[in-house]
Amino acid sequence: MWNHGYWPTPIVATSVLGLVIALGFLVPRAEALPAPMSRCGLYKTSDIIAEVRVHSVTCLGETKVSDCDVKFRRYQATLEIMKCWKGTEVIGQRVLVEWRIPVNAQLQGHWSVPYYPGEIVATHLKWNTENRVYGTTWWNGRAETPVRAADTDRLPEVAGQTVCAK
Repeated sequence: MWNHGYWPTPIVATSVLGLVIALGFLVPRAEALPAPMSRCGLYKTSDIIAEVRVHSVTCLGETKVSDCDVKFRRYQATLEIMKCWKGTEVIGQRVLVEWRIPVNAQLQGHWSVPYYPGEIVATHLKWNTENRVYGTTWWNGRAETPVRAADTDRLPEVAGQTVCAK
């Protein structure tokens, strides 16, 4: 049976509430990435599916997105087609791919797929008509493990700076 005569004192109630709030801050934040795109979805929406070699990566500078107060650093990489499974590109042809990474901020739901100089990796690319360059189709549109590791895992940080493959 319930003991209807018992009510916690204000000190006990406040302590319990404080403990619950404190534990809430200790729980790690979950990243809110969208669901991965299926292999079929990646195939259908990609303009190029290829194994590429990253020749160089250039920092294009920083930009601020209008719908949030976060600055992004923009990058552009020159990729050489090594093998092409979808698209009209030929082996040896070079294409440009762009992406952006938030500067000093963690955004929930934001994703970017970086490319590093010297690596050879399988990827899915989609043409961006507005910027007239390619972008990675989806956050899982690039192989997790490259065929050849990158020469460096550092990206340039100054506008106009380029890091080339060895």
